[in-house]
Amino acid sequence: MSKQATAAHSDSLQELAQRWFQSLTRRYLDRLQDNFYRRASQSTEASERTQLMAQHKNICRGAEDALQAFQDSMRRSLRSARPYELSNHGQLDKLLTTWQKHPEFVPDSPFHSMLRAISPMSVMAGFQQLAKPLRIAPQHRDQALSLFNVLLIRELPQLYNALQSRLEALQTNQLANWIAHTQKQLDDSELSTQQRALGELRLKRLQQRAVSTEVKAPPQSTVTDAQLIESVAAIFYKDAGSQRPRLSSAILASLNTLQTLSCTIALKERQPFLSPLHPVRLCCQQIIAACGQLHRASTETQQQFETHLRSVVRQLAAGEACSSQFSHYRCAIDSCCEPLLNNARLDDRRKRRSEVGQERVSQLRKEVHKLIDQKTRDSQLPGSISNLLYGPLSTILVYHWLRHGGNSVPIQRNLKLIDHILWYIRPQPDWSELRRAKAMATNIESELMDGLKRIHYDEVAAQAIIDELHHLRLVASGVAEISKGDY
Repeated sequence: MSKQATAAHSDSLQELAQRWFQSLTRRYLDRLQDNFYRRASQSTEASERTQLMAQHKNICRGAEDALQAFQDSMRRSLRSARPYELSNHGQLDKLLTTWQKHPEFVPDSPFHSMLRAISPMSVMAGFQQLAKPLRIAPQHRDQALSLFNVLLIRELPQLYNALQSRLEALQTNQLANWIAHTQKQLDDSELSTQQRALGELRLKRLQQRAVSTEVKAPPQSTVTDAQLIESVAAIFYKDAGSQRPRLSSAILASLNTLQTLSCTIALKERQPFLSPLHPVRLCCQQIIAACGQLHRASTETQQQFETHLRSVVRQLAAGEACSSQFSHYRCAIDSCCEPLLNNARLDDRRKRRSEVGQERVSQLRKEVHKLIDQKTRDSQLPGSISNLLYGPLSTILVYHWLRHGGNSVPIQRNLKLIDHILWYIRPQPDWSELRRAKAMATNIESELMDGLKRIHYDEVAAQAIIDELHHLRLVASGVAEISKGDY
């Protein structure tokens, strides 16, 4: 096997592995979210319920980043891991042996690195790439790891079987190519005696292997017509069944035509159609996924999708009903579906960012309230001042905290403003303090009004707050004169 052919085969097998890991990792993340949400819903203790729901939200927010991190990690491992060597793992050893049986076998190919990358220990090590973006708490780590073991590690034999089938199919085709190539070389009259002898020996071995492969080929399991039709129906109704009433009649007609074509191909190709990576299944699943996101798109985007889908389906129906026809139109199907799927991903990302921002604001408001509690611990405040401190002034502090940080000059200035307001509305028995309060009035009112404008506070309501401060100052002055400072 030449280096070019080796690379092509390795890329094909690596793509199969990457698709398999992507599919099962998404399934794992969905199940993990569901598990924590269910446990939180069923918990009777408030603290435990809060803890589980917080973990559920962390997983929801970090799912896409975790998936990307895991995929990047697996992609690097598939190409750069140390070469795999025969050990005690039966299926991996069988894969390596099958690869090595080729007469033109090239050692240290990317396939060896891939085998080590997909071994159970290597995949289990990749759990770290998932755990960090998901922010798995220590007390929940065992549960997340156990589910990872069940949904990915225990399913690895399925991946190994798929790789074995693909490798045998690739090498069977390659074997026929090598026989034809060797026969062509032997027709060359300029070969030396030694070269001709080696060529004839190679041809004999290749022909023996070809006969052996035909004899030992495992019989295909029989698949009934009903099973094939049910497998097609599962594609079109499993995820999009609830979305069908929302779809237009034109899209429904295109889906019905597509389903009929898929059934025709399934009945023709039979066993190969059941492969999860069959091109017809992949194309149909992509279209159904796009239909599931159609209700989130604009009217213009929906009309574009409907028109593009109708055009692609007509071209598919006009040609021969075979899997190669779907592979030929794969780019057209991608361009038809990608706008909807990308739009859905962007919406989900915006929603997650909005939730993160709201949670951040909520946390900062709690911190601001703690600071105000410390300043007002020994004070009995009028209701209007309490509403001012824990309402608009809290929002002003959060505004500056988000933009400038907790130790910034605007934060310190507004905290000092709170101190000034608390002092300003207290009775002051000394004439010098009364004069100081009168002098501070203008600065307090201007700073407060500036802060209220920054948070777009209503002008009428802002003026009412200023008037209330002025009124409380007058009351404090009168009380101070009568009761000698007791307020």
